[in-house]
Amino acid sequence: MWIFLRILGCPVGYSRPTALDLARGWRQIINDQEEFMAWSSAVGMTRPEAAEELKQHRFTPDMLQIPIEGKPARSWLRAGRDVHEVIAGLYRAGIDPRSEG
Repeated sequence: MWIFLRILGCPVGYSRPTALDLARGWRQIINDQEEFMAWSSAVGMTRPEAAEELKQHRFTPDMLQIPIEGKPARSWLRAGRDVHEVIAGLYRAGIDPRSEG
């Protein structure tokens, strides 16, 4: 419920049905408010599927500050770039979270 209320209260002004759909998408991959805020800020409110794909590759929101072609990865995502292109760009930049920790 808190995700729905957060999305509904965004300055963008999502309709209730859109906010509900987005909340359902986020709820499948995020369980706490801090993680939701980090991921939605990094990939954009309408991209829960991008956050899910990045998480599957073990990327974290802070890794999206890494530049791809001179712009932070998060900028590419927030502009609607395909998440797989961004993931490939991060790997080309030398970021491989699968080899960490």
